[in-house]
Amino acid sequence: MTLRIIPFEEIHMDFIRPREYEKDMIEFMGIERYQNMVKLYACNSKAFTAINNGEVVCCGGVLKVWDRVGEVWIFCSELMDDNIFSMSRQLIKHFREEFDEFDRVQAAIKLGFPKAIRLAECVGLEYEGTLRKFGPDGSDYAMYGRIK
Repeated sequence: MTLRIIPFEEIHMDFIRPREYEKDMIEFMGIERYQNMVKLYACNSKAFTAINNGEVVCCGGVLKVWDRVGEVWIFCSELMDDNIFSMSRQLIKHFREEFDEFDRVQAAIKLGFPKAIRLAECVGLEYEGTLRKFGPDGSDYAMYGRIK
């Protein structure tokens, strides 16, 4: 498997075959709000796109919340579920490089997604606590973070 990491562009999101979680999030947000979020990520984050065999596997990055604090984001295609562990090494390396400019990096992960939690742990984030009723649907999330 050859994973290529390239700079993120808004158009890349159009080529993702979203998983159920991402589909639910888009439906909840509405397309206009979703498109605004993508623009925010494109303009205000260190972001990348991972491509395998010509297909977009995921887009992600670190959104600068304020000086020294970044919020990890990742939007995965259904291809990611099948290949997450074989691709993890390159993604881990890339995320860790992006983390360097921040004193704190954090990610909120919906409970019930063990692969997402495993990826967070692989990139050096540690469990900090549960965010009760944090999700747009009232679901609980886990907060993961890394302090430099």
